[in-house]
Formats: sequence, structure tokens, C-alpha cells
Amino acid sequence: MIKLRQYIRKMLLTEAMKMPADLSDNMYVLIEDSSNDYFEVTINDADAPLTTSGIIAELMVSKGRHPGDCDGAWQIIGADAKDGYGPLAYDVAMEYVGHEGLMCDRLSVSEDAANVWDFYLNSRPDVKSIQLDSYKKPFLTPNDTSDDCTGDYTLARHTDRDIAVRFDPINNANHRNKWMDHWSTKKYVKQGTPIIDELKERRAIYFDRDDVGHYYF
Repeated sequence: MIKLRQYIRKMLLTEAMKMPADLSDNMYVLIEDSSNDYFEVTINDADAPLTTSGIIAELMVSKGRHPGDCDGAWQIIGADAKDGYGPLAYDVAMEYVGHEGLMCDRLSVSEDAANVWDFYLNSRPDVKSIQLDSYKKPFLTPNDTSDDCTGDYTLARHTDRDIAVRFDPINNANHRNKWMDHWSTKKYVKQGTPIIDELKERRAIYFDRDDVGHYYF
């Protein structure tokens, strides 16, 4: 029954995910890269009522706000989306960070976001998952700190509460296996930039708010 529910959620995610072709003529993606360690991806509707922001999906992405190097990964620290545009924003962010990779929030991940990460791990051959080590108790590469990362709290929230206070992957096989198997303990790297490339072809992506409505490529 659990596997059936997981399959249904994945099918719903696949069917609901929007692609560049689903954007109307007045919709566009904006990547605002304001510093070396933070950027935002938004999907916007220029035809939205003036009483609203016009933002239909938003991702806040950060680097360096957690212990450990996490193999250089960028972290989603905030997300909000509607109408199936969330996964499209995730793909854009993942392509934008390139080989450095994207990972989930190290403290809190919603069920909707969890489904996206699980889908990346198990159902996206174009996305490579790269295993991270534990910052608290490194056990995969104990002599290499570059891949050490937090994650036991998010892992506990989505698997086993016991992990939050007694996490011990070295001596506890259950904890070790959960760490190795779960989507929250990895960073994700996408092969190529097909989504961004198509958005560029459609003139539906900007990298500066001042350029919105004026296309320069």
C-alpha cells in the first residue's frame, strides 16, 4: 500500500509539472543573483491583478548558511508555488548552479517539496544524486571534510524521530541505511541546461529585474 501511494504521488507530480511550453506569452522566469551566496528564482505572471505580486512560484537558494561544506552544494531555504510550477523552478535552480549541485533545506522540508526531492532521486535519469557525509558523525569519508553536511534533523522528520537525538550511523545500521537511502542526504546535479536553454529560445527568462520586458541575448 505504501509503494502504491508513493507511485501515485510520483505520477501526480509528473503530470502536474509545468514545462517552458506551458508558460503563457505574459509569463517569465526571473533569476536574481544578488550576491555570491544567495539568489532567487521566480516564475511570474505579468497579467496578474495589480493587487497581487504576480509571482506564481518562488525559490530562495543559499550557500554557506550551514555547518560543513556539503560538497559545495546550494541549499533551498524557502519555497512557495502553485499550479504545478514549483518543480519547474527547482529544475531552473538546479541547472543554474551547475556542477555545485542543489540540496534540500537542512531543517525543514514540506511534504510537497519532499515529493520533488524523492522524484529527483528515484525517477529522473537526467539528474545525478551525489551522497553527502554526516557532519555530526562522518562515516563515509571520515578523512575528508569537504562532503560533510548537516541533515539528520530533516532525515528524522521524514523517517525516524529517534535519529534527531540519537543519530549514530557508525554503530547503528538502521541509521546508516536511512542516511544512505534517503533523498535528504544528497545533493543533485542535472546534466546540461535544457530548461534554461528552452526558456532563452522562448525569450521567457531574465537575469536582471531591470531587463524584464526588454530582451538582450
